[in-house]
Order: sequence, then C-alpha cells, then structure tokens
Amino acid sequence: MGSFYTIKIKNESFLNQNFVIFQQPAIYVGGGQVYVNAVFDGSLRPFYSDGGLLIFQCLQHCYAGAQAAVPSLQPGQSAGYMTAGQALDITLQSGVSNNSTNLNLSINPLGLDSPTHAEGVREGAYRIVTPSFDPISSPINVGPAIKHPVSDSYILSSFIQAPPLSNIDCQPIAKFYITADNGYQAGQLINPEWLENLLASAAICDATQGSDTFDVTYNPDGSWTVLYDRSAPSGGGGL
Repeated sequence: MGSFYTIKIKNESFLNQNFVIFQQPAIYVGGGQVYVNAVFDGSLRPFYSDGGLLIFQCLQHCYAGAQAAVPSLQPGQSAGYMTAGQALDITLQSGVSNNSTNLNLSINPLGLDSPTHAEGVREGAYRIVTPSFDPISSPINVGPAIKHPVSDSYILSSFIQAPPLSNIDCQPIAKFYITADNGYQAGQLINPEWLENLLASAAICDATQGSDTFDVTYNPDGSWTVLYDRSAPSGGGGL
C-alpha cells in the first residue's frame, strides 16, 4: 500500500478537546487565491481519564486532486463534491518523472488521467492541465489530495479554483499543523482570514526533513510538545 505519515495526539489537559489537522498550503504557479481544508478532526478526552490517543495517517505518495466546486465557497462548509485523485510523481532535479495529469471532464463528474511526463515543471512540483470549461457556471477546485489508507477517499488539503486551458503547477509541502478547539471538521474550508492566527499557535509536524511519525502532546497550559520519530522534540509555531 505504501508508506504513511502518522501523527499520534495525546491530550494532557484537564478538558475534552477537539483536534483538527491541516497541511501547509501548497505553492501554486498558474492560479489565484489558495484555500485550505481541514484534513482530520477528532475529539479526545484527557489522557488521565482513559489513556486514549487520536491517530491520523495518510499515504506519503503525492496525489493530485480535483473536485466540482460548490457555487459559493463558505468557511466551515465543504468546498465541493466528491474528490477525484491521481497518484503521480514530483519533478526531480534530473531524470524523467510522470509529473503531469490532465483534468478529464468526460468522466462524470470529473477525473484525472494517468500521469505522463511534462517538461518545464519546477523541481518538487507536478502539473495539472485543464481543458476548456466555464469556470463561472462549473467551477472546479484542484490541488494536492490527502489519501486516507482505510477508506481510499481523498480530501483536497489545499486548492485553487482552476482556470480553463491552463497548466497549473503545484508543489506540495509535507508539513502538518494541529490545532485545538476551532470547530472545523475534516473536509471543511478554513476561513482564509483566520488561517494565519490558527496556525500561529499550532503544533508543527514537519515531514520535509525525513521524519514520518510524530507524537504530539497537548499540555495543560495549552502549549504543545512534538516528538519527531519519538526522538528530537519540537515546539509550535506558524507558517
């Protein structure tokens, strides 16, 4: 099935907490405003009461995602309908990679074609090629998708609203943030005006340095302790 990113959350506070996970927004070339969705949420009682943990896992492989968008984006609501996903490779410093996929609107409601190689994509990114369509009457969200290993379902971790007849280059960033008690659920759009403040007090799980397992503790004073691969500790912070 492939390797996972794994985040284990422990609640050492004295109250029940709802924890929400976001992924750092991808870097886009060829699009407009970037939006962010929650990719996981769960409630957790204090650890002293029952010893419970929340565990989030997603596959490490890169997935491009696309979904038919709702007519009007609203924070705290889903940004679209069923999400299509396609595994593909990021562009390497040298060599050939299957780093590009075409948005396919002949599939109901939409899909992403098997990846091929494209020249001119920045290192670390992949490309989504969009066909002709009406972005006003039929808006489409595209961006990196999180694939859950059990359900095989996808969530767009961040996205832009795709322009037609465009090459959209997307560079995903394997950095995850955990926040407490903000009311969002997995798949819901985060208010762009609140995102910076939310992430400023979040725990950071930075997988860009090679770690893939993180033990996260929410402390009684509202601070965080993060152990990367159960070894080097790290604190919270912002984007």
